[in-house]
Amino acid sequence: MRRGEFPCRVLRIGRTTRVVTASLLRVLESGEPEYNGAHTSRCTPS
Repeated sequence: MRRGEFPCRVLRIGRTTRVVTASLLRVLESGEPEYNGAHTSRCTPS
């Protein structure tokens, strides 16, 4: 996530990173990243 490769929207709240559930579900259904900042070659976090 720090490199901007996570395929869906995340929120930084202080030192915590939260994944937006609706965004994650859309990515899982379509297999495509939700926004342009994500790399298309990788759709799973490492």
